[in-house]
Amino acid sequence: MKITGRISYFNEAKGFAIIESKHSDGVIDRYFLHVSNIYRCVPDHPMKHCSVVFNVGEQPVKQGQLPHAIDAEIGTVEAGVMCLSVGLPIDEKAAQ
Repeated sequence: MKITGRISYFNEAKGFAIIESKHSDGVIDRYFLHVSNIYRCVPDHPMKHCSVVFNVGEQPVKQGQLPHAIDAEIGTVEAGVMCLSVGLPIDEKAAQ
């Protein structure tokens, strides 16, 4: 099952991001995303506040670690076409 969230932190030097996914009851889940697990990304690299759609990895999570996001699509139509740090829906950006 795909999960939708937003990038809350991105460390370009180390190649990872933290994704937050908010439930309807207000609970926020956090996930670790390594750049090697990005399937598609618009713009060319992850940015804070970009929408993300992803699966959760099946490997067990060690104590103190976040679950791993895999097969991530960032800033695409599937991810909600919005990248707030840019301020335009992705389809509008492509038209410019």
